[in-house]
Amino acid sequence: MRIGKLAKILDTNTRYLSTIINSEKNKTFNSYINSLRIPHIVYKIQADPQYLTYKVSYLAEVSGFVSQSSFTKAFKEEMGRIPSAFIKEEIEKQSDV
Repeated sequence: MRIGKLAKILDTNTRYLSTIINSEKNKTFNSYINSLRIPHIVYKIQADPQYLTYKVSYLAEVSGFVSQSSFTKAFKEEMGRIPSAFIKEEIEKQSDV
C-alpha cells in the first residue's frame, strides 16, 4: 500500500492524508501501515500452526513487506523481538500444551 494510492482512493492528496495520519496516529504513513501488518501476521502465526513452519522471508512477503529486513525491523519495533525469536517462543508454547 502506498500513500498515493490510498489518497487517490479517498479522493484527497497525499500531503493532507499524511498530515491526518501523523496527527491522529502520531505515526508516519509507513509506520502506521506496519503497525497494522505486524499484528495481522502475529495473529496468523498464533492461529494457524502451519505458519510456524514458514520461513521469515515468506512471512514478510505475505505481510506485504518488500524485504525480509524491513519486515524484521518493523516486527522488532512492534513486538520487541525478531520474528524468528517470536516463532521459537510460539513453538515452545504449543509443545507445552
